Amino acid sequence: MMYILQVSICWALLYIVYKLFLAKETFFTTNRYYLLGSLILGLFLPLIAAYVPSNSTSQEVYQAITYVTVMPTATVEATATENFSWAGLLWMIYFIGVAVVGIRFFRGISRIINIYRSGIKKDLGNFVLVESTIPHLPFSFLNYVFLSKQIPLNKEIEQILLHEEIHVRQWHTMDILFAEVLNIFFWFNPFIHLYKKALKESHEFLADAYVSQEFNKDSYGQLLLGRSTSGFEVALAHQFFHSQIKKRIVMLYKEKSKRSAMFKYFTALPVFIGMLFIFSSNQKSTLKEKGNSSQEELLSSIGENKKDTENNPDINFEMSQGEKLDTNKSKVFKEVDEMPRFPGCENRPGSLTEKEVCARNLLFGYIGKNLKYPEQARKNGTEGTVIVQFTVSQNGNLEDLELVRSVGDGLGEEAIRIVKSMPKWVPGKLDGKDVAVQLTLPFMYKLDSEDKKASSKEQSNADETVYKVVEEMPRFSGCEDAEMSLIEKDKCAKGKLFEFIVENLVYPEEAKKKGIEGMAVIQFDITSEGKVTNGKIVRDPGYGTAEEALRVVNSMPDFIPGKQRGKRVAVQYTLPVKFALGNDDKK
Repeated sequence: MMYILQVSICWALLYIVYKLFLAKETFFTTNRYYLLGSLILGLFLPLIAAYVPSNSTSQEVYQAITYVTVMPTATVEATATENFSWAGLLWMIYFIGVAVVGIRFFRGISRIINIYRSGIKKDLGNFVLVESTIPHLPFSFLNYVFLSKQIPLNKEIEQILLHEEIHVRQWHTMDILFAEVLNIFFWFNPFIHLYKKALKESHEFLADAYVSQEFNKDSYGQLLLGRSTSGFEVALAHQFFHSQIKKRIVMLYKEKSKRSAMFKYFTALPVFIGMLFIFSSNQKSTLKEKGNSSQEELLSSIGENKKDTENNPDINFEMSQGEKLDTNKSKVFKEVDEMPRFPGCENRPGSLTEKEVCARNLLFGYIGKNLKYPEQARKNGTEGTVIVQFTVSQNGNLEDLELVRSVGDGLGEEAIRIVKSMPKWVPGKLDGKDVAVQLTLPFMYKLDSEDKKASSKEQSNADETVYKVVEEMPRFSGCEDAEMSLIEKDKCAKGKLFEFIVENLVYPEEAKKKGIEGMAVIQFDITSEGKVTNGKIVRDPGYGTAEEALRVVNSMPDFIPGKQRGKRVAVQYTLPVKFALGNDDKK
């Protein structure tokens, strides 16, 4: 799909250059070759660009990330919906278009063949004249010129035959066939139709210019004006009379362009260089952007669904790239000549790429069969991203497992369990030697619509209506016995809440070691009895910070419940917890 997009961009930019600077010039032959060259260049430039070195620094190394989305098994109806693929729909539409345009192309060829078979052939040296009784306008195709006995030409026959002979001698039909074949595969691209039209115009201008040298220009112009375009036209052929008569007459009488105008063709050079640079750096720049973006941005692009046949989670996945690796670290790499692979495909025939694809599919199959959506997370409607980091050693063992990010309710623990249970991998290779490679495996947990409804219904049956804003918000306990106003009690309760957090919150050692700072946001409900329930992580700086904040929230004593119209009600509460290291810890 990216290749098709790049080809389309090439064609568009080069055609714009043609239309702005070259179309009005009388360098008809040069224009013809420019248009053909643009079509060919558009096809090959994206391929050539892959071999052009980009400006990216050679010391930058990127880790491979596999995105895995975990979804509980849905009903049959829900599964059918989840397996719907927009990409698949687009490809289906594309191939239908290819089929329709292809059929139209071969019908045009068939029509010409029918006229050829029914006509009388005369070899006139430079071409073969085919005269038929089928009504059609004069046209040429390959080495043949077709005339219809149903349309009398009288004295004009010599000029028309010379015109069509030029098309034959200069092989203009091959240009049209080339453009038509491209049109089959790029039928959706409006610029291919513009190229076809421009090529036909350049052919007619060339033939007209030649005929006007052999015959009187005014009489030839009158011939073009005097003939209407009514009649049976043949696709894929050069019609002598067609709808571009006005343009042909304008160019027939146009003064020849000065030689200095040839420099206009150099305007395409910066376009060519620019596209070559952009396409050559496109892949690496994409990797950099993904590596520098936030984890949320990285995980926003999830690939096509793969459904496990057993009663297990669905797995969505996409291979991508991630963070830079400090190249000063020794013995553990993040990118090597051959990345580590899940075992099971080594004895299968095929290339390295085919083995990687096979191993990837086995990995997803393993996860799909073994990964379970924790019941507590399903019950609470907990979703989000869990990131597990690990090293595949030189022996293929999975070591240094680390939960980089979690969302609570056992989702992180389940992801760690799955990685721990994996068999030995095929180790990565660098310069032909087995080396240790660090990988990062993010899991995106997402409930399907049925589970969300069940979770919502379960909570609504167990709890009363949960408000977000009430007349009297819940307060941390400890200030109710004092004689204070409501505003003073609120202020006192906030102070008690912060004291509780400071006394109980422990900065995770791993986060401290990594220098992780940031804001964790915890959302929870305070019931009409003041109980803290349904705690979940909304924002996570990583490395256990949000889990620690959630632990503290779950350990809080009962609140003074909120009130609406004098009645106690359940209220949703959002608590931001800022993690910041002191100067000594940063050092």
